[in-house]
Amino acid sequence: MTVRKVDSDLHSAIVDFAGRISGASEDSKALTYAIDHGWLTAQGDVTPEGRQLVEALLDQSGARSVFRNI
Repeated sequence: MTVRKVDSDLHSAIVDFAGRISGASEDSKALTYAIDHGWLTAQGDVTPEGRQLVEALLDQSGARSVFRNI
């Protein structure tokens, strides 16, 4: 798996999560939410915080912590 594919997967996971948590039905609104929370850059690149978010979502106990901090 290439780095680009991994980043694409992370980006998709972040936008999906942002859409679910914000209730955004459009990817553009979810993307804005993710950028506003520092998970993605304005250019759509995954930030270190975005990587931490995805790692937390993969871990059941981490997921509960993520939801408490939003």
